[in-house]
Amino acid sequence: MKIVVNNKEGYKIYRNYFGRWGLRGVPVPANEPMYFDFSNVESTGREVNITPKDNNINFEYSFDRVNWTSWVSGNNIVVDGHDKVWLRGSNNALGQSDGDLMTKFNLVASSVNVAVGGNIMSLLYGSSFTGNETTFPTTGGYEFRSLFQDCEKLRDASKLILPALTINNGCYLYMFMRSSLVISPTILPATTLADYCYQNMFAYCTSLTTVPILPATTLTPSCYAYMFYNCTTLPQAPILPATTLAGLCYNSMFFNCTTLTQAPILPATTLTADCYDYMFYGCTNLNYIKCLATNPSYGDSTSWLVGVASTGTFVKKAGVSWQTGNWAIPSGWTVVEE
Repeated sequence: MKIVVNNKEGYKIYRNYFGRWGLRGVPVPANEPMYFDFSNVESTGREVNITPKDNNINFEYSFDRVNWTSWVSGNNIVVDGHDKVWLRGSNNALGQSDGDLMTKFNLVASSVNVAVGGNIMSLLYGSSFTGNETTFPTTGGYEFRSLFQDCEKLRDASKLILPALTINNGCYLYMFMRSSLVISPTILPATTLADYCYQNMFAYCTSLTTVPILPATTLTPSCYAYMFYNCTTLPQAPILPATTLAGLCYNSMFFNCTTLTQAPILPATTLTADCYDYMFYGCTNLNYIKCLATNPSYGDSTSWLVGVASTGTFVKKAGVSWQTGNWAIPSGWTVVEE
């Protein structure tokens, strides 16, 4: 599906960030289908490519949310002056575990900078979509795998709603990887996670300046692994409230996030195998960590602080014994007990 936009002047990226962890921008109604927003895009020839794996993907598009047109494989959609195009589809999933993609959005025109918003569940529930969906239609997993991967012109996802509270394996795997995203979705509200559900979600988003709220308190294997890998402009980390960890849950989560200066508080007292492996590897400006673990060991935090700042502050539980080194407290850091 190719979408061509013409006759729209002016370009501006909205960013309204109320407080470090507050909501950004104007709330989007939960019943608004997913859309691409061109209202602040300048120049002509703006395009969005939707490249399906096969012709069995069911999509409809609309310019007014009343009249819907079925997409025919290979046809173009000429937007021509409309600010938004909404999408919906009756699909069980848009990604696959084997590496092939059923559907992938790609923004291609060299001068295009667009936003994505609305409720992503419209891509799965089609004409039955109500905005009340908080689970996926099947349990197969990989629902939105790689959906916006490599989108070079996607800048703003602050109004994109990802409402699922219970999610499946790999559902957001690689979702924005290597895109030009600047503003992330505001919140990932799921409290029941699944293996590698957010793995590599924002990896290599080297323009990313915001992070979503992550409310889950019980984690699953590799759920956050590589989530912000190589996000070299990330000024802050999300709050990480989880107290029940799983193997590799934070593996390489902030690997090479070179602008981070402060780690989120790590409240879990009981660690598990490999949970912090490489978590802050290469964070060259990181100089503050507060970790409340009572059973630290090499097997839980392999090389997690290799390459951080040469001096800093490490806050630990009083009476807990940590060693010094790349897997524990860096040499040269000041240790504070609480």
